[in-house]
Amino acid sequence: MLFPMLVLVLFTLFVGAIGIPFFNYEGMDLDILSKLLTPSINLLHQNRTHSVDWYEFLTNVVFQSV
Repeated sequence: MLFPMLVLVLFTLFVGAIGIPFFNYEGMDLDILSKLLTPSINLLHQNRTHSVDWYEFLTNVVFQSV
């Protein structure tokens, strides 16, 4: 009974510690947890020219799997 409670306490303290903001870059108050959860690349393209690439990719996948 004591061991599972100790594991939960340590896990909670660890998650709380990485949620504390350590680095403050000119008003960007990002903590370690936010940096881990924020993707480093933008998965949604801003312009529509890349939609042709997705269309080619999907057609290649469909026709190669048949």
